[in-house]
Amino acid sequence: MPAPNMGAGHIPSVHPTAPPPAPPQPPDTARANFRWTNSTDRIDPFAEGPHYGPVLDPFLVRAVSATVRINPLLSPPTDSHEDYLRWNMIFPTSTCYRTTGPKRSWIKGREAPATFPRLSYIRIISRSFPWMISVKARHQNIGVTCGEVIEALSAYFHENAAKKEYDDVSDHRRQEIWQAYQHNRSTDSDVPGGLLGEQLRRLDWLCSDSKWGGLVRNDEFIEEACGEVLPCTFELKCIPSYPLTSEEASEQQRIARNAENRSCYHLKCWKSSPSIQYMVFFSFGLTFACFLEHRYHIRKLCIPYIRYTFSSVFPSLFTLDWVKL
Repeated sequence: MPAPNMGAGHIPSVHPTAPPPAPPQPPDTARANFRWTNSTDRIDPFAEGPHYGPVLDPFLVRAVSATVRINPLLSPPTDSHEDYLRWNMIFPTSTCYRTTGPKRSWIKGREAPATFPRLSYIRIISRSFPWMISVKARHQNIGVTCGEVIEALSAYFHENAAKKEYDDVSDHRRQEIWQAYQHNRSTDSDVPGGLLGEQLRRLDWLCSDSKWGGLVRNDEFIEEACGEVLPCTFELKCIPSYPLTSEEASEQQRIARNAENRSCYHLKCWKSSPSIQYMVFFSFGLTFACFLEHRYHIRKLCIPYIRYTFSSVFPSLFTLDWVKL
């Protein structure tokens, strides 16, 4: 066979060389570990906001055997941890403050998640009271926050206690609760006093251990109290109340006086002003009639008056600046 034409200008074909393979990319886990250990790109697991991890419910926590950590802000104080909450739990949450912040009601950290991973709700038990308190997240994409824990505890403690709950305790424990009831309604500056009213409240069960001591994981105590280790269940440490400083005592007395004065002021204005009572009841009656009546002329007659009443009478009723006692 004749040789191929190798005339001038002909360039023999050369098989191209394949480029070297690219180095393999590190797996997602390795990249995540690098980001987590890199101090310049680390995300605080207790950062506020809805964008820092999923929100789990207790069933899923148990299914995946997740290890739940409590926000250090809600943990008991230690020698190496000086940033914690200080709160006498028989007082409103407005008296709770953060030790590293200014001496004012606690603000910074209220919206921070209470746990990591975030949870849709948690349960709280204690050696100081017999109940299990559930704290549910208001926003499912954020989870239970530190502020929600404090608010839920305060709301529960200020509820009235049932007579059966008081009758079921031992004689010795009943005596302790009765003494706490008397002391909490005394004129002592360390207690709310008469603002609590005559009804026995759950906060009276705290007795002298009314100081917030933090949340801890204690599977042994949870199993002893509940019969098994329940997921997302924590122990509340209640420790003896501390003597108030003169500044704290003055502040708590001021809060109690303002609350009591507002309550008496509103009640006195309501009783002494029949015109307010008449306008309120008449407005509610017109509102109800509008929902029941389908005729256009009735609505046309009622709605302007209702708008006027709700825009002028009700703000005045709650502020009561226009009532002269």
